[in-house]
Amino acid sequence: MGRKCLDKNKRGNKYIRLLNDDNWLIVERLEQLPKYKNSFNKIANDALDYGLPLLLKAEFGEEIELENQVPNFVPTSNPRVVVETIDDRQLEEIIRLLEELVLNSNITKSVVSSLLNAKIDLLYGNNVRADKLEDGAYRETPLYLSDYETRIQRRLREMKRR
Repeated sequence: MGRKCLDKNKRGNKYIRLLNDDNWLIVERLEQLPKYKNSFNKIANDALDYGLPLLLKAEFGEEIELENQVPNFVPTSNPRVVVETIDDRQLEEIIRLLEELVLNSNITKSVVSSLLNAKIDLLYGNNVRADKLEDGAYRETPLYLSDYETRIQRRLREMKRR
């Protein structure tokens, strides 16, 4: 598959997005080799030369004979997979600490929002009543922060779905 592309109409740029961290690790490792040092494009083309025939075979059951067959990839070393486990007590402690972190974050957000809203009322010339401040009447998140928070939460949900 190492043939030069003769059809000039097929020389346009196409862009790819790698969404898998493992693929990025492989690319970064390959970039250490002298022949790939400064060329992500060469990595991509060699990967396509190697993988497209396999994909064609997997999808259509067809095998094709290539003029410049890429040799089978043989890893230099067997990658080790290390699986570490955590005992239940440690996991429960982590969950408890995370819940405490969320609680503290919510309290901080409420206090800061109260102070900011009280200051805004003062700047507009309104009286700020201590009892209302103490009861949490000013705790609502300011509108600009609420919009920002909603956008970030939406982005986090989308990332979680992937």
